[in-house]
Amino acid sequence: AGSDNLESVFKDNLKRIGKMVAILDTWERPVYLTRIWTVFEQFVASTIEIEVQFVMPKATAKQLQGEIALGSEGIDRVINALSQVDSARAEAWKLEDEVKVKSMIQDTVGFRHVDAHVTDVMTTWIGKVVEQTCRELLEIARAKNALPSSDGGSVQADSNDINCEGPLFRATF
Repeated sequence: AGSDNLESVFKDNLKRIGKMVAILDTWERPVYLTRIWTVFEQFVASTIEIEVQFVMPKATAKQLQGEIALGSEGIDRVINALSQVDSARAEAWKLEDEVKVKSMIQDTVGFRHVDAHVTDVMTTWIGKVVEQTCRELLEIARAKNALPSSDGGSVQADSNDINCEGPLFRATF
């Protein structure tokens, strides 16, 4: 009953679909990574090598881009957040589920594998955020250098003009 055959059902459906979407509330310490069933999703995806897509709210994505735009200080905060992934500490509302899922992970690939999988996917995704941020900051810089304002000065554009919409925040990896 309940979670008895969830692994095979979920794995079969994931194989059929071919990819997975993980919805994060924040990039720093997402609730998604503190819950055992969502860790289970990552575990299954890592064992059958299914592509994972991370998505998050626009405001959170904008905050991530802002961190990156700060340079090394912001990137250090992003790296620190990535290094905090710890699937062994994930919890479930029902202790029985927590024990079952953690046992499956421990008896197969282990928590380090799951943590490495999550970190690798998030690093790839954040790399795409860095690329988009750099491109948008370059566009802003080009606009500032090329377009005079109505008073004869330069156009006032800054990192607040970065676009957090579009395929990046739905990109698959």
